[in-house]
Amino acid sequence: MRHYSLNQISKMKHISNYLYDEDKNFTPARLITDLGLYEGVLIDTSNISWKTSFSHSPPPGKDLTIVTNIYVSEEVKALHRFLLFKENIMLPCAECKRKQPFSPIAAFNPKQLRFISSEDNKGLKESKTIVLPIDQGRYPAGASSVNRVFDPLTAIYCSGRDEMSIHGNQEVKKENIDLHEASVSCVNGISEYFSEIRRDFVCSLDKSHHVTAYYIIHKATDVCREKNESAEYEKMKYCLVLEKVGQEPSMADLQMFDIEKYRKVLSDNSFRDFSMALGLYASGVGCGSLLYLRRIYETLIKDAQDNCSKLPGWNAEEYSKKRFNERIEYLESLGAKIIPAELTDVKDKIYGWLSKAVHELSEQDSKELFPYLKYAIELVLDEQIAQKEK
Repeated sequence: MRHYSLNQISKMKHISNYLYDEDKNFTPARLITDLGLYEGVLIDTSNISWKTSFSHSPPPGKDLTIVTNIYVSEEVKALHRFLLFKENIMLPCAECKRKQPFSPIAAFNPKQLRFISSEDNKGLKESKTIVLPIDQGRYPAGASSVNRVFDPLTAIYCSGRDEMSIHGNQEVKKENIDLHEASVSCVNGISEYFSEIRRDFVCSLDKSHHVTAYYIIHKATDVCREKNESAEYEKMKYCLVLEKVGQEPSMADLQMFDIEKYRKVLSDNSFRDFSMALGLYASGVGCGSLLYLRRIYETLIKDAQDNCSKLPGWNAEEYSKKRFNERIEYLESLGAKIIPAELTDVKDKIYGWLSKAVHELSEQDSKELFPYLKYAIELVLDEQIAQKEK
């Protein structure tokens, strides 16, 4: 079990960042393709929501029925949706060498040897409906004909269900339920029911092609190194950490066919560097993966230098005195097309961040930075391919 500092857990991306995009579209593939091996995401079980409805029973009778529903947090709902969704999703197929629709198989808990569903705890008795005589004009404490005000009222998490089970005979009001205890119930229930998760997906073109992802869910307090009385640690009592612990094929294998096109403009050594960068990132290595990206970037500039050195306007002495970004500008002034228009606003920062990641940033910060710098390198390589084809 991997342990994190309190600061690392606090800065973790939340599960909703992966499962939903900016337009609130469900994006489950990202938890498979974008989340690195041994990388964790946070699940906040607090912010439990309520919904109360009123009706006359029987209409237009003299009694008012009040039904209160208590729901888990939005992030727990996101986890449930990932565990239970049945729609096809697009995933890279290492065998087909392209993205294909994949059909999900029911989520499985290897530790408990059971499939995960929302049917567990369906038989629990719940008390979330109270009936009050309307002629009293209001709802005084204890007026319910079916509740006793001194009995405790608790909201309990049910496996895979967005709605919590309400137990007790006290009137269902927000002030009568301990929301902290309800959150703790979610933490305990999820860590028990979903301690291990396996999700399998089958390629729609060939049933023998598959993608499998493995996850473990920990209580945040169990994987936190510091145990103190701070307010930040108190929040961890209501949080979980979902950690990816395995994937087949590996993330590197799933991404490898995406970089095949760059063989056109990369030497064998640089293509090997790109493969190493992907492999290290897939294994949870941040700084090392960015080191290989920097080597690719430096080689691209060196190749442009070799080409421009043959031009009439080349000045080797002037070039040698320039900094890295100034060299790029000099090469482009001689006609070399290196940085595409999409990167104009950040072209002076790319090499700086690649170097900073190698010398200064933590492993976690480097891993978070990798997808963005990889994308920048790919745009540069796409420009090289376009120039070559032109």
